[in-house]
Amino acid sequence: MKHSFSLVIVSIMFFGTGCFHPVSTMFETAHSLDKGDTRVTLGGTLNPESESSHAGGSFLGIVDHGIAEKTDLRLRLERRGETGEFSIPYTYLEVGSKWSFGNDWAFSLPFQFYLLDGDESLFFLNPRFMFSRMISNHEVTGVVHAKTGVIDGGFGVIPAAAMGFRLGNDIDETALRFEIGYNVLNQITFGLGWQFQSGQRSISRQQGREPSDE
Repeated sequence: MKHSFSLVIVSIMFFGTGCFHPVSTMFETAHSLDKGDTRVTLGGTLNPESESSHAGGSFLGIVDHGIAEKTDLRLRLERRGETGEFSIPYTYLEVGSKWSFGNDWAFSLPFQFYLLDGDESLFFLNPRFMFSRMISNHEVTGVVHAKTGVIDGGFGVIPAAAMGFRLGNDIDETALRFEIGYNVLNQITFGLGWQFQSGQRSISRQQGREPSDE
């Protein structure tokens, strides 16, 4: 039974579309933004060739916005290219909310759209549980998640995990991010991004660092 379910996962969701490499980096944190604050991430990813995907990479932009206490809204746009004769480049769009609880935990449920070049579009739900911990002025985040979707009348789930490192003198204002993602299809992805934040908290911190005229 376990073998049959694994076969459904792989064959329905990936072999039907060729050597397909889904998004697995998160660039996420369990800590929420203040209401009205915005965080922007600009970055890219690279992955080596695997049994189920070509080597490739992407450029991405992410906007996270605090819409309520402990609730953020995310929009992610990404463009992927690949090497290989049967490559499947695509444009990726992600929209969803994140709810933080406790000090270091969060859950999000984004909708994901893969617009494949010259082929059909794919749609997934991607529930995520995440944990973040501050270490000095750095942050480490772990994410476990699963892509769920229906293709050609069949349902499948692709479990995955990701780890992120956010580094900087004041990571709530600007930070450098290192990412790594892995899924059960033995696909690994590396990511690098730069984040900056705008909003009332950033303005207050900048004013606090400005020398007084008195």
